[in-house]
Amino acid sequence: MGYLHYEMELEQRSKSKLGICGDVFYWERNPRETLMLLSDGLGHGIKANIAANLCIARLKELLHNGFSIRNAFAAVANTMDKAIEKGQPYAVFTIVRILPDGMTTVLSYEMPCPIFISRKISTILNQRQIKINRSTIAESTCVLSPNDAIVIMSDGITQAGIGHSLKNGWESEGLNKYINEYIWAKKNVFDLPRAISSEAHRLCENDEDDDATVAIAVCRPGSTVSIFTGPPANKAMDRKTVNRFMSHEGIKIVAGATTAKIVASALGKQLEIDTIQLDSDLTPPTSAIEGIDLVTEGALTLNQLYNVLDADRDDLIEENPVTEIYDYIMYADRVIFYMGRAVNKAHDISFMQLGMLSRENIVPLLADKLRKKGKLVLMEII
Repeated sequence: MGYLHYEMELEQRSKSKLGICGDVFYWERNPRETLMLLSDGLGHGIKANIAANLCIARLKELLHNGFSIRNAFAAVANTMDKAIEKGQPYAVFTIVRILPDGMTTVLSYEMPCPIFISRKISTILNQRQIKINRSTIAESTCVLSPNDAIVIMSDGITQAGIGHSLKNGWESEGLNKYINEYIWAKKNVFDLPRAISSEAHRLCENDEDDDATVAIAVCRPGSTVSIFTGPPANKAMDRKTVNRFMSHEGIKIVAGATTAKIVASALGKQLEIDTIQLDSDLTPPTSAIEGIDLVTEGALTLNQLYNVLDADRDDLIEENPVTEIYDYIMYADRVIFYMGRAVNKAHDISFMQLGMLSRENIVPLLADKLRKKGKLVLMEII
């Protein structure tokens, strides 16, 4: 099975005339999982937003400190049980964890049931009650395959229509019926959150009865770019690293003259060097190895890439390896860096005078920028 990517879409409406929503949504991707956190603060406006943000911040803190999702969930649920009794900031919440193989767990605390979309039909997921300490967790599970999706929402969606067109509101059953009709009409699933939000607004007779949030994670085959730059610190690792580099699906890029020689040797291929004289200040030199999508210089290329990563594509120079890598990684969902730790003797003081960062410094900076753009970035330092 290839890399599965989980694409997020979100739609929110605020009851507050100031536009401050009492619902807060957060998501992240890391090598272990894709997470979605949705919290609904009591009331609306600033007070609700503060409560929801505090809830999300606490969940993130626990999860980033090694708590399992169940233990993190139980700890925050226990806090909320006490907060409602004492009149302190209170919020309800949902956690979604999607593993790389599509195994999905949804934990809910006083939130609407999640809805699962699979094989052109949507289903309200069954929830089983689990007691952890003082708190009760509503847990659902499913497995996402390509074209499947999971939908979560705040009660501003499921309660839409109360006091207007619907006695008990839209409810999960009405929402699920709407989703089925939507997907049977073969509409774009990525537009579903916006459609659901608009329909909830209509059911409220175009009044903002409550903050309303709906989020979806859609599973699809992901695209990968692998970048090998710098020789391994231990030469004995050369062939093993090349084999790992080549084992991944997707685009293969080699950045660095010595790295290119290592790859060509390990693959038993000819390294073809471009003999055309290029302006080294703007266009790094390129080479070619059969089976590799792009072979170019290392430090110069990576530094230039970092500098233009936030630029408008129309402003970039065509027929340039930096632009080519830019295009590859902007299209990619996952970027894998293989970074060798061998000392590069060419990186002397003159290199620093040009304002160039070493491989060890520029690759982590690139990784950070790409993560902020929503890419899943993996790094193997060898």
